[in-house]
Amino acid sequence: MKFLHKANTGLHSFGKGKGVSKAGQTVQSDLELDKLYPEKFEKVLQYAPPPAAEGAEDEADPSTQPAKAAESLGADVTEQFKDAAKQDLLVFKSGKEYHIASEDEPTVALNPAPLPTKKDVETFLKAHTPE
Repeated sequence: MKFLHKANTGLHSFGKGKGVSKAGQTVQSDLELDKLYPEKFEKVLQYAPPPAAEGAEDEADPSTQPAKAAESLGADVTEQFKDAAKQDLLVFKSGKEYHIASEDEPTVALNPAPLPTKKDVETFLKAHTPE
């Protein structure tokens, strides 16, 4: 299970030195930061990463192959969404569906279900952008 949290307070280090969050910033974690640090984080989204494709052969860790893995979410259309850069997020389009991923983990979609329209993407991004 993965979690998306919004930082409520100033700088906070998390992930054994893997990242620092600023107030208003959205961070992704395998941990429920809102339960570990209730004063510092609020849970925005809880989701299960997409299941591995059936019949897929054991492959190398996709995080070591970001270009190939990112392509699996679709074509990178991040430049069409100004709010994505504010949160270090990437937007991919596959067919008529959009997926959002963090720059840190471009292989994992943050939205639990594909987003069907640009307006849905913009709504998702605005909900995860600090004011």
